[in-house]
Amino acid sequence: MPKSPALWAIALVLTTALACSNDISSLQTIPVPNDAFDQPDVDTPEVNDEGDVQQDAFDDMECSPDLLQCGQQCVNTQLNIQHCGQCDNDCLPGAGSLAGCVDGQCSFVCAEGFEDLDGDLAQGGDCECEVAQEICDGVDNDCDENIDEGLINDCGGCQPLEGAPGDICEQGPCLGELVCSGTDALICMTTFRTYHKDEDGDGQGEDGNTIESCIPQGFFRALEGGDCDDNDPNTYTGAEEICDGKDNDCNDQRDEGVTDACGGCSGSDASEGDVCGEADCPGTVACDGITLTCRGDNVNACGGCDLLLNQPNTPCGECGIYQCDGLNAVVCSNDSEQQRFYADSDTDGFGDEGQSSLQCAPDETFVTTQGGDCNDNNLAIFPGATEVCDNVDNNCN
Repeated sequence: MPKSPALWAIALVLTTALACSNDISSLQTIPVPNDAFDQPDVDTPEVNDEGDVQQDAFDDMECSPDLLQCGQQCVNTQLNIQHCGQCDNDCLPGAGSLAGCVDGQCSFVCAEGFEDLDGDLAQGGDCECEVAQEICDGVDNDCDENIDEGLINDCGGCQPLEGAPGDICEQGPCLGELVCSGTDALICMTTFRTYHKDEDGDGQGEDGNTIESCIPQGFFRALEGGDCDDNDPNTYTGAEEICDGKDNDCNDQRDEGVTDACGGCSGSDASEGDVCGEADCPGTVACDGITLTCRGDNVNACGGCDLLLNQPNTPCGECGIYQCDGLNAVVCSNDSEQQRFYADSDTDGFGDEGQSSLQCAPDETFVTTQGGDCNDNNLAIFPGATEVCDNVDNNCN
């Protein structure tokens, strides 16, 4: 007859998830010695031709004195949690508790991290999670169904980080970006880029004149190439084309789409042959080389259609000026003879006979038509002045 199971062996079953978790994958069974549940040898029941077990085989089963026959097996009811004290007496633990069979009696204890708050553990009641301060350990310490809430760093770890992923950092003369290195560390990742020489500061540099660097250096400051004239800030790939005889947008064409019908830069959208000028005396658009003109436009400066021999507001005669006489003629107006004008340095109204000019009107130098001043530097001396006893010819006689 086999030996009886060791009396000290207790079978404990953990029925709740580890540390307050409801995850059934963490269900545990506490092991017992391999020989704790050795069963006595029994004869194998015979099976008849119809596949039925011969009842006589079970009726004749004999168990050792310290084992009890429960159904088709001999069990130790002092330790077996499914047949504790008697057959089919299953020790079913509540949530958060451990079950065992000791001396034929079901025994229950709370699992680690749980406590019996309502005192019903002896009857197989539930154990409640012990609320604790949440710490970063992969466990729901405060029993709120969240794990490590508010404690996990930006890299997924538990250690505090100096900075955050994406922050700008320095590594020697270079600027970089902080990136996660594992879950609890950050490293400064710098990137070398190709910088083009950009002397005109338009954001594009010369193709083929580059350096590799993590920062701009001097004129090597543009990340784009394609500048066809690095001395002109208005010339680069993608610039607006303007009519200036240059390839502003670096497409190997000059002034495309911005010249007028004659290839010039007048800004006009007229075409050759278009009607131009005033409606009463229209002309047609024509090209004079690359200059766009309006030919046949007969509107004159006086508003008529006839050709004027002289233009208004131009000099005529000695001292006249042409003025419009109707729409198609001009006349010389205010014509008179020229007069002699004198310089008058002392501004007494009389000028120096030695400084004069024939002209139609005074100017800045020759301002008066009266001469005879015998001392043009003394305001009190001029023809007709009052003579005083000062040994000077005050009245220039």
